Amino acid sequence: AAIGGAPMAVLRFAFGRSAVDALPLTLAAPILTTLAVAHVMTAIVTLGTTLIAASGRGRLAASMSFVAASLALIGITVAASAAPSQAALGLWVARGLAAGLALSVVAVALVVDRAVGRYVRLVPLARVIAGVGVALLAGARVPVPSARLLAPLAALVPLAVYLVVVSLLGESLRTLIRARGREPEPPLAR
Repeated sequence: AAIGGAPMAVLRFAFGRSAVDALPLTLAAPILTTLAVAHVMTAIVTLGTTLIAASGRGRLAASMSFVAASLALIGITVAASAAPSQAALGLWVARGLAAGLALSVVAVALVVDRAVGRYVRLVPLARVIAGVGVALLAGARVPVPSARLLAPLAALVPLAVYLVVVSLLGESLRTLIRARGREPEPPLAR
């Protein structure tokens, strides 16, 4: 949420105001947001294929990976060919990747649900989706400090918005913030 929600702040911190021969930050920011969302979808697909592989269905997991990669490549190819201009190509490719991965997430979720059972309940999933969506919208409207070293502070806003939204929707902040699995298992008796 922090990177995708405040892409201009991240880019300003990483690259300053922009190089002469580089893509302008105003064009790069929506690409970064789209790629951050696509990265989350890649992680979800990876988790799903891992669950299937761990259940002893290696071929199914490999097939799911192939389908996900194919859908991502198809999305990129279609979007790139539909880009209205050379300047818009980066954003269109990122959107095509995200669209292909979104279809992959749906396909993987259906396979996981049928093969190993429901892994995530709908209500917590809806909270997370709503929180990320609102955080991305709010972060896009946060002014970025002109000082390069202060720019990362703007990325804290989407993170805070995410936490507020999911807590207002019923998720416990204590559950979100505390580290899971902090207490180690007792050693096995010998």
